Amino acid sequence: MVEARRIDEVRIQTHDQVIAMPLATSQQLRGRLLAVGLDELEEQFAARGTSAPVVLDEVDKEPLLEVVVAWIEEVGGEEAVALGGLPGLRDALGADVAKP
Repeated sequence: MVEARRIDEVRIQTHDQVIAMPLATSQQLRGRLLAVGLDELEEQFAARGTSAPVVLDEVDKEPLLEVVVAWIEEVGGEEAVALGGLPGLRDALGADVAKP
């Protein structure tokens, strides 16, 4: 049986992983991206919505990682897990940014 894709979930494609997060968390992330002036990256999230994964350009990974890390530090680990997808996104982006 093929599992249906959830329409309340946003997917983000890193180098070798697809990270899923609830739509509500993605909307909060978009607000944080706008707050730090990453308008073009926010537009990528808005353009994809839940229809297809957001495919990150290499230049977007480090700034997105900084936003995600700051958010996790702000809310704490347990809340970050409850938001869904943030720790996984942090880890996947960290691995991508660390690659030469």
